[in-house]
Amino acid sequence: MGELRVAGLVRARRGSDGGYELAANPTDIDLGAILAAVGSPVALEHLELEGEPTAVADLWLALRGTVRDVLERVTLADLAGDTLPEDLRRLAQVEGAARPDG
Repeated sequence: MGELRVAGLVRARRGSDGGYELAANPTDIDLGAILAAVGSPVALEHLELEGEPTAVADLWLALRGTVRDVLERVTLADLAGDTLPEDLRRLAQVEGAARPDG
């Protein structure tokens, strides 16, 4: 929770009913911000691309941008409401998307 607090996503509440609460509306908190706050490698931010051939570096940059785009478009409110933007829902239904091997 400390990382989320430092990132301004949650705030501490003091008192007998204290704890943490969201610092913004759930519609304004996207998954990309949450994962960045906790240092998750999911967004491929820590990839070292130096010395890679251009096509390989471009491939990883495209993947990084695509993952970031998806994560930044899905909010806590989307997940709480069991909804996704329609184009992302369609991507999830593409043939083979659910296969563990890609």
